[in-house]
Amino acid sequence: MGDVGISFMAFGLFLTISKYLKEDIISASFVALLMMFPTLYGIFSGQREWIIAKGFTLDGQEINYSIGLYQNSLFVAAAGAILFHVTNKWVKSWMPGLVDIIFRMAIVVVITTIGIFFIIGPVVTFFQAILSIIIRFIGNIPYGFGIGIFAMLWQPLVLTGAHVPVALILQNDFQNTHIASALYFALTMPSFGQFGAGLGVTCITKDANVRRTGIGGVVPAFLGITEPIIYSINLVRVKPFIWACVASFFGGWFAGLSGVGYYTISGLGIVSIPALITTPGWGAPTNIFTNQINNTTWNSIITNTRHSPNLSLIHISEPTRLRR
Repeated sequence: MGDVGISFMAFGLFLTISKYLKEDIISASFVALLMMFPTLYGIFSGQREWIIAKGFTLDGQEINYSIGLYQNSLFVAAAGAILFHVTNKWVKSWMPGLVDIIFRMAIVVVITTIGIFFIIGPVVTFFQAILSIIIRFIGNIPYGFGIGIFAMLWQPLVLTGAHVPVALILQNDFQNTHIASALYFALTMPSFGQFGAGLGVTCITKDANVRRTGIGGVVPAFLGITEPIIYSINLVRVKPFIWACVASFFGGWFAGLSGVGYYTISGLGIVSIPALITTPGWGAPTNIFTNQINNTTWNSIITNTRHSPNLSLIHISEPTRLRR
């Protein structure tokens, strides 16, 4: 139930843009639901895409022409709403008024839906894959700076929906290599930055409505769900969101230097602490201050500040090079 709001975020954006463009909301809702159809009915049976044609491999990642899940992709929703508006105007310009009320909207819905699934979706997916490769490159910047930069960029990625493929790549990387993930830890900590910024606004505001909204958003943020506090408080005021991202950079940089790593996939925010429990036999980032791998206690202490080192990606390309 907690995922309902997030899963319908693209649906809401599609309707918002359509309403702004003065389109028919009923028809726009139908197109937006069709955009989410594979998600609602589980067509992919656990898979995140339906591969239509095999593509190529780029930096170890397969780039295919496929239909995917777009319920979290704000880019697809925004482009789809604009396509809906443009198509409606185009069909209206040539369709005779006698049959307009019967056929126009049906044609618009069909063209828009096909455009979303076969053109907009695959194009956005391709650029998201390129973005994921860029994130990996950033993570390889030495001395913790890569982890700091990644942490700073994570919440902006969440706003676009591009965080989903990036997170999946990071999960697969550290599960397949049995190396504690620095970058995966970096995506969990920005929630504390947004939590702190939202809490600050909530405490100093004199507006009772803002305070009430802030209280409702800081609790989920502490548990790793940042969307409520971002969209209701931080992003609306811009500066709190920006400073939260800046704080994430410094936390990620310090944690990167300190060799913090995640050993399993976990929740976000405070509930991510169990992922810091070390797993015997796994490779791990090296603490640049001690030149050793952190134990569970030290890993957890540093984690409260934030992140894990990109040093993990530099020193641990081969597990045999790691301290055990």
